[in-house]
Amino acid sequence: MNMLILGILQSVRGPILPFIQDDYGLSYSGIGLVITICSVGMLLGIVVGGRVCERLGYQKGVFLGILIMLVSLLTLGIEGSVSLLFVIFFTLYFGLGWVDIALNSLGSRLFLTKTAILMSLTHFFFGVGLSGGSGYAGMMLVDETSWRYIFLSIALLFAISLLLTFLTKFPVVNGANENQGMPFATAIRDSRIWLFLAVLGLATVFDLGIANWLVIYLRGQAMSASASASFLSLYFILFAVGRLVGGVVAEKVGYLRVFSGCVVASGLLFMLGIITGVNLLFAVTGLFTSVFFPLFLALIVQEFEGHAPAVLNIVLPLNSIIFMTSSLILGAMMERFGVRYGFYMIGLFMLVAPMFIWLLKKKLHLVKR
Repeated sequence: MNMLILGILQSVRGPILPFIQDDYGLSYSGIGLVITICSVGMLLGIVVGGRVCERLGYQKGVFLGILIMLVSLLTLGIEGSVSLLFVIFFTLYFGLGWVDIALNSLGSRLFLTKTAILMSLTHFFFGVGLSGGSGYAGMMLVDETSWRYIFLSIALLFAISLLLTFLTKFPVVNGANENQGMPFATAIRDSRIWLFLAVLGLATVFDLGIANWLVIYLRGQAMSASASASFLSLYFILFAVGRLVGGVVAEKVGYLRVFSGCVVASGLLFMLGIITGVNLLFAVTGLFTSVFFPLFLALIVQEFEGHAPAVLNIVLPLNSIIFMTSSLILGAMMERFGVRYGFYMIGLFMLVAPMFIWLLKKKLHLVKR
């Protein structure tokens, strides 16, 4: 349930951003700033949420994170200045980062066998939420429903999730020894961790670049709000399908091989979509970008075993900084040169990623190559 509604929340932002842009008179740089503020909030949420879960346990940690998001969504119903909007989005994504690190850290502790299948199945529900959320937002916007009402309606799901989280029996895991054998000073000297960060950073910029900017790109080609949201919804539908089958394929073929193949395929499809103008190709990339995060987690668990949560507590916050910086750069580029050139930059990130994967492959110890 939590993965499902996190996906819904993430996916409605893309279709809604153009309407926020119109309401507040924001430039493309302003939209980039909104995305960056969300990233800063998510970064701090990851840092704080991970520590809270270690001290209070995963059930209390997840409960508090959802409560923060619920209050933030209810506050979005208040019309105010752009500064208030920024504060609310910061708080909302602070809670999202909090819950995200809690769920993924818990998964890295529990899914020690068949990791790719179990991680992919867990994140499949996130993919279902992504596809459903973007479709729901597009449908509501066609009916000229206020974007604020869309966020308020999602708050109901968080209220249900809050109740379910309170009633669910969580497994008891001991986080006291999480960093045993992996001191921070040792971890930051490990070249594998920095290469993992580079690969995840490029993949995240690409994946979320599509989610955040595709509707704006398509609307720049005189496409209607409903049609552009439909392409994003199709992207997320194929994303969910990829999440469902990707783990099974990875268990048979190999985590790194599937990850590498999907990086190359998604980058080529994306660039072809820009060059040829066939917008369907953007949606098809969802089949391949879907495996990035669950397979990344599976690779971390396989390579670092019991130290995986400690590694994630380093990599995920730094990854948020990479995405935060890239959002500002993309917004500025689109403001100066146009959305099309910014889209080329998103594709370029993915074309660079295979070089870092090749370097990572040479450093790995336990991952089946």
